Amino acid sequence: TINTIVQSMDNKFIDFTYRDEDVLISAFKDIKLKFIRCIGDPDENFMKKPIRILRMFRLQSQLGYKIHSATMAAAIRNKNLLLDIPIALIGKEFNELLLGRHIDKAIESMKKFKLFDLMINNHLFMECINDVKADSIQQLIKYNHHGSSPIEAYSILLKDIDKDRVIDNLKAFMPIKEEAIEKVIWLMQHQELVDENRNINL
Repeated sequence: TINTIVQSMDNKFIDFTYRDEDVLISAFKDIKLKFIRCIGDPDENFMKKPIRILRMFRLQSQLGYKIHSATMAAAIRNKNLLLDIPIALIGKEFNELLLGRHIDKAIESMKKFKLFDLMINNHLFMECINDVKADSIQQLIKYNHHGSSPIEAYSILLKDIDKDRVIDNLKAFMPIKEEAIEKVIWLMQHQELVDENRNINL
């Protein structure tokens, strides 16, 4: 719903509303309440375009909003639809997700959702994130407030994970090119130099 507001030629914002049984759904209201909610029937939404399941986590990472309970329940029911999506599209969405200023909320939701139990390309999808330490997530948030790249984001988030495991996880769905994975591993091993160069007070 939060993507449905339009602006008129005279600079007025026009709300998007509809009724769900006896409840009036309003885009303005969902923004005020900080809700991420599918329009209409969430099951139909996810069946038409399964990437929306991953996109709701990306929006949560970027905005810090809560995912509406009915939307989350439908996403859980339909999460196997993600297996039909090209891995390049999953990688693009996941890269954007990692750069959000509220990545901690998104990771918490994804763990509850059991996203990292999905088999993508015959491999558990980024299962190493289950073992990421809280301080790595907080460090990534600080980086994201200054602007990060996906290469930096992976290196910060996964810096305490065994490098071979990281390589296996990233190669399974290739969100970045193979030479970029080598850069991630180098950055994981030289974080102090990166922090000094970025002049970020961690």
